[in-house]
Amino acid sequence: MAIEDRLEELFMNDANNRRVASVSVPQRPSPWRGVIAFVGAAAIAGIALVAVIIALRGEPQAVAPKVTASAVPSITTLPGFGPTAATSTAPITTGSITGLLSYPSDFIPAMKVFAVSTTDSGKWYRVDTPQSPVGATYTLTNVPAGSYRVYAYTSNTTRANWNGVGGSYTEYVRCGLQPPCSDHMVIVINVTSGQTTRGVDLADWYAPNTFPAPPE
Repeated sequence: MAIEDRLEELFMNDANNRRVASVSVPQRPSPWRGVIAFVGAAAIAGIALVAVIIALRGEPQAVAPKVTASAVPSITTLPGFGPTAATSTAPITTGSITGLLSYPSDFIPAMKVFAVSTTDSGKWYRVDTPQSPVGATYTLTNVPAGSYRVYAYTSNTTRANWNGVGGSYTEYVRCGLQPPCSDHMVIVINVTSGQTTRGVDLADWYAPNTFPAPPE
């Protein structure tokens, strides 16, 4: 073999060995490649968001429709309900009578008290009271406005067994229940709507057969 042919063969073998070595060595990926890709994607997304905001700001804003009085639906209030029913009240036509009970004893027996109309003796209003200590009171409520005479009787007194004894509010009471007081005329009291007539003390039990029998 010629020298030239031998040199060429050696040169080719060396070149082939170098090519194999360079191919068999793997290339290690760069650690910054993923970071760079993420930053790039985030930048692109931010730019797209800014573009959308700018586009929205540039669009004309919708105007809320103007509501007129005629567009508001009317509300129908049913009878007996709603503000009218809550604020409307019937006028007060009755009042009350109150005062002390009395009896010639160291206690006050159970009683029935009547307010008898002066314009119609057939109209009267009653309240029953239990046995009580001295100083007890009574109250007649829901008495229609008008004028009345007030009487008290023990609870077991009826028209059938009445013995002429009863109590009332008289001039004798107003005078002080002692001499020289002697007038046992029953005082007519007035009841005013929405008010209480006070001081109607049924303390005159000292005029037998002067007052009428119980209404019932």
